Amino acid sequence: MLIGRDFVTAVRASPDLPWSSLKPQLLMAVADLMLSGEPLIVEQAEAAEPPKFGDDEIATHIREVIDRFVRPTLARDGGEATLTRYDAATGTAHIRMGGACGGCPSGKTTLEHGIEKTIMKYVPEVASVVASEPEGQFLKDPKARFRAWIAARTR
Repeated sequence: MLIGRDFVTAVRASPDLPWSSLKPQLLMAVADLMLSGEPLIVEQAEAAEPPKFGDDEIATHIREVIDRFVRPTLARDGGEATLTRYDAATGTAHIRMGGACGGCPSGKTTLEHGIEKTIMKYVPEVASVVASEPEGQFLKDPKARFRAWIAARTR
């Protein structure tokens, strides 16, 4: 189960399980988490060295565009996009696709035709948008990446 700021995503273990039978289990899992006192949203741990952006103002603007226009659309399908780096010299924004989008075969198309066009429309300093994979977690098979993502969240 993935809990974001404005969505909850769950993946069935089998398509034979009807969502109606999973709904009470999901509600109980969310209720247990809320009653545990643990934070519902855990921010990603920052690296030992904060990310270096070529231009903090532009990077902030890119993040705002992602939060306002990109994340709500991706969240409907359990996905997420995060700016990992902005290179002012080349005008390149490095975006990491997460959640269900991290393992989706259409992720590249979404990045190139949806996210890139949206960011470039609102932030003219951006010349291109490229995918940024977390180090050590790249798996070439999208299904294997998705299974690894699910396994990491169910531990």
